[in-house]
Formats: sequence, structure tokens, C-alpha cells
Amino acid sequence: MHLWVRLYLKWNGQQVGLDAYGNTYYQEKKSAKGKQKRRFVLYKGIEEASKVPPLWHSWLHYTSDNMPAMQNVELTDKTRHLPNLTGTPLANNPKKYHFTTDKHLKKPDYTAWNPN
Repeated sequence: MHLWVRLYLKWNGQQVGLDAYGNTYYQEKKSAKGKQKRRFVLYKGIEEASKVPPLWHSWLHYTSDNMPAMQNVELTDKTRHLPNLTGTPLANNPKKYHFTTDKHLKKPDYTAWNPN
């Protein structure tokens, strides 16, 4: 995290919560005239937006003003964060797409129309 962001949050931010992944959530102490208080998240580890749980996501985006209760949720294998795997060997490739080992499409799902 950039040093200036940490300093800004130290002086102007108020910590409002922590989630099961260790991410910390902040809100500005004072809002600009006629504007809402800005909301922030400081990620633990790699900064990736998919690490924000749904309830915190709705709070960050002003969909809900209710902050999720701070719970001591024990993370199991099913609830651990899994990053976006697109473009990796672990990406989901349904069988109908017939990919070769080098991830190139072997044959299309359709046949082109031929007027003859």
C-alpha cells in the first residue's frame, strides 16, 4: 500500500471494521460539503477486489449503510479466497469447447452456413 494512503487514513480516516480475510475498512471522519463520506478498504496481502465479501462490497459502494457485524468467521477450504483463474492452467474449461493442451480451440461449436 502506498505510504500516502496510509498517512491519509491515519489522519482523516476512521477504522470501521475488519473481515474474515483480514481486510480493514475505513470511512472518512469528515465529508466534503454536500458529499458522502468516502469509504476505503486496505487489503491484507495481495490487493484484489474479489477478496471483498459481498456484505462489505455493498457497504463500500453505498448500496447499504449497514456495516456487516464483525464476526470471528473461521475460514474453511470452501470459504477461502480463490483469485480469478482466467488465463491460468487452473481456469475452468468446459468440455464442449474442446481445447487442446495449449489452450487453442480445436474445433468450433458450430458450422458456418454455406449457400452452396
